[in-house]
Amino acid sequence: MLSGVDKLAVDVLGVKWLVQDARPFATTASPSFKLYMGAASGGKYEGACYATNKSICAKLAEEAKAKSSAFLQELQDSGIKPCLVGDCWSEGGGKDAMGLFAVTAQGIDKDWNLKSVLVAALPCGGDSHTADFLDTATDAAMEKLGFTNHVDGVMIKVADNASVNKKAWGVEGSGMLGCGPHTLQLAAGKFLSVSEIERTLSKGSGVVGHFNRSTQAKAKLRELQKQVNAPQENLEQHVKTRWNAGQKMCESLVRNKTPILLFDVVADSAGEVYKFNKLNTIDWDLIEETTACLKMASNATQMLEGSKYPTSSLVFPVMGMLMADLSPSKEVILTFRDEQDVRYKLASDQLLEPVRQGRAAMLEDLQNRYILNVPQNVKELLLIATILDPREGFKDLAFLSEADCVFPSSWKTFGKNAFERNFDIHYSPLPKQSSASESGMRMMSTSSGISGISSSIAPRQKEVGVTFSSFFGKKTRCVAKANVYNANF
Repeated sequence: MLSGVDKLAVDVLGVKWLVQDARPFATTASPSFKLYMGAASGGKYEGACYATNKSICAKLAEEAKAKSSAFLQELQDSGIKPCLVGDCWSEGGGKDAMGLFAVTAQGIDKDWNLKSVLVAALPCGGDSHTADFLDTATDAAMEKLGFTNHVDGVMIKVADNASVNKKAWGVEGSGMLGCGPHTLQLAAGKFLSVSEIERTLSKGSGVVGHFNRSTQAKAKLRELQKQVNAPQENLEQHVKTRWNAGQKMCESLVRNKTPILLFDVVADSAGEVYKFNKLNTIDWDLIEETTACLKMASNATQMLEGSKYPTSSLVFPVMGMLMADLSPSKEVILTFRDEQDVRYKLASDQLLEPVRQGRAAMLEDLQNRYILNVPQNVKELLLIATILDPREGFKDLAFLSEADCVFPSSWKTFGKNAFERNFDIHYSPLPKQSSASESGMRMMSTSSGISGISSSIAPRQKEVGVTFSSFFGKKTRCVAKANVYNANF
């Protein structure tokens, strides 16, 4: 027999599972759930009733709100500006669509830990998915958690590039920054929407689907993979909502080109659908060249999706490298051109015409988003973030001086001036009797997120006359931590 405390612990475990697995609370009455709870309690308890589980869920929600409120209050009292990040999930379509717009606040706590808390999960299905609703509901949720300065007190708002998000978050206060991975999704879409490439990838998806659905075909592919010493792997299926899933599919097709071609020889029993999707020589060339051209974009997407480290300092350097890689003067390296893994270098004019069109369309889209139409406040924030990154190539905006840099040379002066302006306004000496971290947190001004970084430099540095020039680019532990003030973009 379990004690009341132990029963509650088991019930909390069950409720968390229900919520995380998106199960309805009616599941608590099912035999399978009771079996799960019995296993969790060593056969001593089958779990609470529906009403009790709902009550536990409500209590957990209140506890989470209290933690979110405490974190936001800590940031507000310390003068640190959090970043708000919004993301929308939807299910179904038309009038019956169900959606939630999740808003999280991200910043650093007093121990220099990167932290993210849920602010709200706003229903946005049907008529409620409007800019006015998202704007007012976000402000109301922030105020409910005790964060009253939700206009000037927010560093930046980050969401995907949907027009409703731009209208809701891109007008007042800090404005909105488009999510980096989602922006790459849109840019890569320009490449992949070239008709010949789109048609070929559709055929490739059909080939992959055949091997993933047919046990017989999968077994034959395994046999052929072993025969030619290819990786013993399943082919990656394309998911339309994430472009780099299509990239992974293409990479797996290229790795398995030889066993698939061998399979084609005996494909008479594969059925009409496979025969329709069977890849010809031009299809394979398109897949190989597309895979090679988008490899860096795939790596960039993965890098910018990081949630355990700040990514704002990566945005301009990574996008700059990607734009340089898409330049017509840049050669393309094909690694898996044949079964010997010979590496081929192709000049731009040697690529198939649809691939050249795709590269040009993607490059133009990135240039418009990251060079020609960047809001001044966003450009300033991202350049300051890059300055504060102590790694070579980032600090002192060194990447802007590289030979293949695609950004205007004036950006280096612009970024340094922005940093110096913030530094001169917000840096002040720390009291000797207090630790650097405690004093730094107290002295952060509400008018700029960078102020907290400047005021965290050790007091002894100020005593010997710390200036902007002597601080700029220093490799110190504080500078290494500095970029944490930026939320994950």
